Amino acid sequence: MCFSTVYTQLERKLQNLVAYLIAFLLATEVSILVNFVLNDRITSRLYMDESITSSEHITIAPAYEVLTTPGVSGPMEEQVMSIFSPSESVSTLIPDPGPILSATQQDATLRTLIIIPTYNERENLPLLLRDIFFFAPRTDVLVVDDNSPDGTGELADLLSRQDARVHVLHRPGKLGLGTAYIAGFKYAIAHGYSATFEMDADLSHGPRYLPDMLRAIEHADLVIGSRYVTGGATPNWSVSRRMISGCGNLFARFMLGIPVHDCTGGFRCYRRQVLEEIELDSVQSRGYAFQVELTHRVLQGGFKIVEVPITFMDRRLGVSKMSRSIVIEAFAYVLRARFSKPGVPGAV
Repeated sequence: MCFSTVYTQLERKLQNLVAYLIAFLLATEVSILVNFVLNDRITSRLYMDESITSSEHITIAPAYEVLTTPGVSGPMEEQVMSIFSPSESVSTLIPDPGPILSATQQDATLRTLIIIPTYNERENLPLLLRDIFFFAPRTDVLVVDDNSPDGTGELADLLSRQDARVHVLHRPGKLGLGTAYIAGFKYAIAHGYSATFEMDADLSHGPRYLPDMLRAIEHADLVIGSRYVTGGATPNWSVSRRMISGCGNLFARFMLGIPVHDCTGGFRCYRRQVLEEIELDSVQSRGYAFQVELTHRVLQGGFKIVEVPITFMDRRLGVSKMSRSIVIEAFAYVLRARFSKPGVPGAV
């Protein structure tokens, strides 16, 4: 009805094709509002107790945030020592440890790997690793560095020599976020890890949520750290970024029928079986569309997705990698996947 009304009014003044496209876009936005935004407000409280066929949302007791100190300047050796042998006890930096997984509490049979793609993240990497190993001491880390000019790769090598849990994969240049994760997933499969995380290096994905996600992955195939479920938040975002991210999620959910609130979120944990079955070599996206594509593939494979609420904080150090081309790629993937013929890569 919305489409017909708008099209009738526009057709009198515009060409048929232009009127059709404008009417389609307006009708889509109204459908998104009615079918997703209002529906989410009404039903989000029910997700606490009821399962959803392909995706569910669970809320776990909140953890506590690590209070990080500014990056250590000077030789790399000093930065390494600031993580693994700090002069000040780590307990003085954290007022209340909360539900942290100790080495004995974390399931020893669940070998986990956190993939951290890096490009010019030398300031952030030492702080991130310190926090990761506090909250999930049994977890290994794979740093996938794209030949960072600031020496992130060299620092990662030094960190790996100091701690056996740190591994490094060097790539010849800046090849994209998606391909970095694909390389990390293949490493995880080859080395027998049971569960594999995606995690940004810019400290926007708080390591304090690792215990929640590790508990959730015991009963799920994919766990997403979600900004858009009850308990999730993006407190220091600008209005424009909220609109871009929120509308992008709604657009992907509507066009592809994805029952996941945060299908673009990059803080995730996959079970090994999922990575083995979603045909990693055929993944086409390189930027943040990669997250939408993998969410779509996981759902198509019939796997169970759980969303855990997180507070997403903007980076404190370094420069953001977000760009207009990344946003365009994400929208282009959704349209391609929606309208491609079955059997064609990227098709629904």
